[in-house]
Amino acid sequence: MPITRMLKTATLSALASLAASSLAHHGAVTQPSLYLTDDFVELRGEIVDVFWRNPHTRARMLVTGDDGEEQLWEGEAE
Repeated sequence: MPITRMLKTATLSALASLAASSLAHHGAVTQPSLYLTDDFVELRGEIVDVFWRNPHTRARMLVTGDDGEEQLWEGEAE
């Protein structure tokens, strides 16, 4: 098998593997109650925890609502 064909095959295989793993990881939202997917939300508050773990970084934020009550929000960075 010529070297160029081997390189093309290896490149296509690597891209296919990457695409498959990406789709498996970023699948459809199966629990919409966990994610606000239709609206953007702006929060102002104090970040009280940060989780630096695979696959994504998450943070907890203490936010004071319009009613003066504190709420704990958790966000995830892609």
